[in-house]
Amino acid sequence: EEFLGMFETILTHAARELGRPLRDPRFAANAITFFPTMIALRRWSLKARDRQSELNEWLVDFLVRGLGFD
Repeated sequence: EEFLGMFETILTHAARELGRPLRDPRFAANAITFFPTMIALRRWSLKARDRQSELNEWLVDFLVRGLGFD
């Protein structure tokens, strides 16, 4: 909970500085901290299709757009 709270605070501050609304900071904190585990858990499936750097870039882009920070 403390870890999620830290990310929630960071996201709330970032949204305020960017002048962008963040609909649900708690959900966003959960997504940012747990969504990346998909790559680790599904590496066997994703490995043949993309290199690690491409996966990381795609994941960051996906999360940034999903949060409305693009």
